[in-house]
Formats: sequence, structure tokens, C-alpha cells
Amino acid sequence: MSLIKHNILLLCILVSQVYPQVGLQITQNTSIANGEQTTSLFSTTTTDYKINENLFDINATYKNFYVYSQLEYSDPPVFGSSKTSGQDLLNLFSIEYNGIFNLKLGDIHTIESRGLVFNSYQDQSTDFDNGVFGVKASYGKDWFDMSFIHGSDEYEFRSNPVNQLNDFSYDHTTTYLSTSIYPTDNIYLNLQLQNQSIDISDNVILDYYGRNFTTMLGRYLILNQQGFQNDQIESYNVNSDVLALSLETNIYGIDIYSEYVKNKYTKLEPGVRSGQQIDGSLFYGSLYADVLGNGVTYEFKRYDTPYFIPTLSFGPIVYREATSTLQSKVVHNMNFVNELGHQLDINRMVGDNINLNFNLSTARRIEPFDGLLNYTNTVFDSTSFLNDYQNNPETTISQFNQYLDTSSTGSRIYTYETPDLMSILFMDEDENVLSFWPYRQLYLGFSGDFLDNRLYFSIGYDLFDHIKQWGSETDYGMTRNIYEISGVYDSSGVNTLNEFINTYWQTEYLSWDADAYWQVFDNWLSFGVDSINAHIATESEVGFNIDNYNNIDNLISSSQQEVIDSVFAVTPTNSKWFYESENAVTIPISTAWTFDNGNSVLLYAEQQWREKTSNKDIRYISGFIDTESSSLEKFNEQYISLTFKHINLGTFTATYNAEKRVLTSSGPRLEDSKNWSGFQWTYDFHQKFSNNNLSKYLLGDSRLSIFYGSQKGGLVCANGICATQPEFLNGFKLNYTRLF
Repeated sequence: MSLIKHNILLLCILVSQVYPQVGLQITQNTSIANGEQTTSLFSTTTTDYKINENLFDINATYKNFYVYSQLEYSDPPVFGSSKTSGQDLLNLFSIEYNGIFNLKLGDIHTIESRGLVFNSYQDQSTDFDNGVFGVKASYGKDWFDMSFIHGSDEYEFRSNPVNQLNDFSYDHTTTYLSTSIYPTDNIYLNLQLQNQSIDISDNVILDYYGRNFTTMLGRYLILNQQGFQNDQIESYNVNSDVLALSLETNIYGIDIYSEYVKNKYTKLEPGVRSGQQIDGSLFYGSLYADVLGNGVTYEFKRYDTPYFIPTLSFGPIVYREATSTLQSKVVHNMNFVNELGHQLDINRMVGDNINLNFNLSTARRIEPFDGLLNYTNTVFDSTSFLNDYQNNPETTISQFNQYLDTSSTGSRIYTYETPDLMSILFMDEDENVLSFWPYRQLYLGFSGDFLDNRLYFSIGYDLFDHIKQWGSETDYGMTRNIYEISGVYDSSGVNTLNEFINTYWQTEYLSWDADAYWQVFDNWLSFGVDSINAHIATESEVGFNIDNYNNIDNLISSSQQEVIDSVFAVTPTNSKWFYESENAVTIPISTAWTFDNGNSVLLYAEQQWREKTSNKDIRYISGFIDTESSSLEKFNEQYISLTFKHINLGTFTATYNAEKRVLTSSGPRLEDSKNWSGFQWTYDFHQKFSNNNLSKYLLGDSRLSIFYGSQKGGLVCANGICATQPEFLNGFKLNYTRLF
């Protein structure tokens, strides 16, 4: 396929040279970096960090024809593998005809409707590309239009956002048909049909999806791992038939959009190349209205295809994307096949200059992870215990476990009921809520212009909470233990064991001669023995010393507690948690001033408090909570940037980023702190009206940006797809963009 792209591109370049009426536009983007990077967060070990990425977007037009191509020479790029050989240079290519109908051949990147069915795009920041190579044809009139897409490609992805290279892939082929009608001026109806076939190898299933225990598909594959390993199938087929209907209209001043998708797809099954077909569905809806001067937008999503492998289906994320540096450090783990969510966004002008923005976003899984219930029926041999107890009570109590039979044990899976919206809003610490992987984010911000738009000011408050992980590959999010002990109670419900202990010690107390005890005790003191040894010697002669317990009630209670503790030694735990959570509070502030001569200065400051909890608490029946395996990470981070923009000299920016981390766990308390700082200069070369031909030739219309210093790495997300940028230290970065 790459060879076909190359040949067509060479042909187009040749045509552009032969026919001078062909318009040609080239955009160059060069990124160069040289410095160091740490091997992991808060690590002191560094390795070389080198980037040499060059992208050339080449656009050609001739009458009704349009040609687009993207060349890449990278050694190495920001993400992905190096491209230095001729056969690897061409990233994208397409040729398009626009006339009575539109026809496009090559790489297809397009979003149809809202993307629930077909959404293909390229994003260099995350090294994501799910486009297809094929054909797209479309035709439209005033009241009617339709489009057709057919193509195939290799879908490449990373097993972990931290990885710099794609390490997994599978082939897919898609046929898509869409038709739309406009029966009235404010009604839009759209019908979509799609068939997709995915051919996925067994190593991708087991090594990636079978280890991704955070999804329903991953959990299912883990439970059936042995079956996939033992069958003789090397490649499995996932087939999908999609039918979608959408409506867009305006009723009584309310903008309405709704789309429903029915997806019949085959579920992966061991021993079967194409598994059983199951039903899935997706729904997205939005409302917008002006309510008492407030611009109110409400969005809702319900994506329910938990065993489907999405390649082209990436609907709206329905939450507020980060608009500041530190806000982007905490991101909701979007699940495009198993998620229900709401978003409410309100904008209001306060006076003539101040805008108020309120945003509330929530999400949860539709299908949660199950819980595990262990049950043990313990039979107490009261007859043998009581006989031995009368002869030697202390030994009998200390060896209580030998009178228990715990052979009757078992376990079962239990499911959770769907929590209500208020439980998600308040992030209740309840397994019935946490098992649905809840997410909640609240944002409140003010912004405005003052003094004839010379002064700009903005401040925000962002509250973020979500469950990053519920359970693991080997553990359930919650494991509960139920214990039943038989043989302790008689037919009337009386605890015969406690009754016997009460009776025994009351009898012992009444038969105990206090005067005789203290007489013997005084005799030992007269022999020069200290009080402690005197008590020991006295007890050996006259019996047990009740005075050590102060009174008979305490003695009885202590004896009964010994028995109870013995039971706990066999059946100790009540429950075990296993989940990870993250929450953060972020306050972004920015202010800008524009001078009379056009120069401006911008100050941006941001504060964030962030916590990551790994909860592995073991809770005992006695009330004791073992937190030895749990941990809590607290982050205190600041980000400051100061920018001065000069109309002639360019833009100068200084940045400072500091972070302090405190790790609390069963081991020693760990404290780390790091900071990053840098300086950047950016200049725009506008040569359109320049008389200097040499300058025009060398620089043209371009932008040059040079950075020196250090930058914190972290998660970079776009449209719900994330990748991890490495930390950058002690070096420079250069970015050059030019339009030819």
C-alpha cells in the first residue's frame, strides 16, 4: 500500500511541473530537541533525549482536483519509530475531486455525524492514527446528501501510554454508507450503515486485551485465558454490523441533537474463529437553550458495547477537556465501550465584562466489575471442649482451634445494583458505587476584560475525582467473608459456650480463699522475695489470682475474648478492598495587560493539590483495619509562566514548575521534590510585503520557537486518547513551521 502511495505522489509532482496552473503549497514543521530525560518519575537516573522530527504537508490543486500528502523524516520522532528510508517517508496521501459529486482516494480521515459510528483522525501529539486507506464518495443537494466509504488499514496502538512505540496492531476493513435528508429548514435526519471486519491475532488478544483487566473484555479474556491458549486458532474475526439514526432540530428555541446506534458484533470466544453475535448500543444527546440569560448546554452519553474492540467508533467524550497545564495532569480514563455520563455547562455574562462559567461532568461504567463472597461454616465441638475445659481451662482455651471444623467452605460472585446519580456526584465510598468506576469533575471560573479591553483576568476552581482502578488481574475490588459457627448455641438460642465460661469462673471465684492467698503471699515476702515473684509463687500454691483482673466480670470477659480471638484466627477477615483513586483541586489564574504601543504581558499562575490512593485495606471482624499494603501519595504542585510579547522582537516566555510529593505507606515516609524551569523565544516571520528577496527565500512566512531548560513529562490526551510525554532536562528544543 505504501508503494502505491509513493507512485501516485510522484505522478502528481510531475504533473505540477508540467502544468504551471497547478497550485502547490508546502508546510514544513520541524521539531528538534537535545537534552536528557529521567528513566522514571522522581528518578535521578537520566538517559539522552534526542528528537529530530520533520513533517512536510504538501497540498496541490488543479481545477477541481486536490492532492494532499504528508512526508515525515524523523530520527527519532517525538513518538513512534524513526523514518529515514524512502519507503517509510510517506505518512499520508489522498487525491480528491470536487464537482457534481465528490470523490476521494487515499487516506480517509473524517468524522461522520458525531463520530459514534465513523471517526477517523490523525493526532501527532499522541501518535494516534486510525484512518483507512480507500475511497470516499459523496453527493448532495439542498435537501438530501449521501456518502460512501470503503477502506482498510492496519490499526496500530501502544500497550501502555508510557511506551514510545506502537507494539500491537491488527487489520480491519470497513464499508460505510450514510444518507441525510432535510424535510424542513430546522430538521435534519441522518441514517448510517456500516460493516466492519477485524482480523486479530491470538497474541494480541492474550498479550494486550487479555492483560487489560480494567475492561470487561479484558476481565472476560483473563477468565478464559486457558481456552484461548489451548485452541489451534491463530487469528480471530470480529465482525460488526451497525445501524444508526440521528435527529437534529430546534424546538421552542431549544437546540436538540440525538443519535442512537445499534451494533451487532461478534464476541471473542476460544476455539471459534468468529464468535457468537451479541447486541450493543450507543446513544448521545445534547440540548442547548438560553435560560433566563444563561447559556445552558446539557450532554448525555450511554456507550454500551463492553466486549467490542473499537477502531473507528469514538463518540463525544462528554466532559470538560483541560484548558490549563496542571488541569491536564489529571484526566478521566475514558471508556468508549462501557460508559454512561452527563455534562452540564452554564455560561452567563455578569454585567458587560465578566463571564461566569460553571461545568459539572460525571461518568460511570454501565457494566461494573463483580464482587467476591467467601463463606465458611464452622462447626464447634462443644462436648469435647467442655469436657477438656473442666480439667484444664487455660490450655483448652489456648488450643480452641482444635475444636473447630472449617471444612465446609465455598465462594460465589455477587453483582452490584446501579447507583443513583447523587451517589456518583458525592463519590460515596461504597463498593456499590466504586465498582462502577465513578468520575466527577466540577469547574467554576470567572473571566473578563476591563479598562477598554486592555486588562484581561481569569480565575478558576477545578475539583476532580475518579476511580482509576477497581480490582486487578487477580483480585476483586471487594472481597467479603461471611462466617457461620454452629454448635455454640442451644435450641433456644443461648450461647452455651459463654454460659459455661460464666458458670465456671463464678464457681472458681467462690471457692477461692482470699485470706489464704494473702497469708501465703506475706510469707514469701518475709523470705525476702520481691512482690512480683511473691505473686508467682503464691499462685503456684493456691491457684489463679483474680486480682490481676480487678474483678470477676473482667475475668469472665477476658476469657470469652480469648475464645472469640481464637475463632478470628481461623476466620479473621471481614472484607478486603482493592482499588485506586485520584482526586485533585486546581486553581488556575491568568492576567494580561496590553500597552498602548501593542506590546503585551501575560502572567499565568496555577496551584494544584493532588492525591493518589492505593487502597488495599484488610478489615477484620474485630474492627481492626490493616493498612500495611495501602499507600497514599500527596502532590503539591505550582506552575508559573511570564510572557512578554513585543510587536517587533517576538514573544519571550519564562516558565517555572515545582512539585513536592509525599508518599505514605507501610514503609518509611518518603518525600521528594523537583522543579523545572525554562525560557522560550518565539518569532513570526511575515515576508508577504518584504522587499528583501533573500529573506523571503530563506525564511518565508514562518514561525521559529526556541526553548532552553527543562519540562515536566506527563500524560497528553486528545479526544480521549492519551500518551505519556517523557520528562525533558538540561537541553534545548527548536520548533520551526514554514509555509511555502
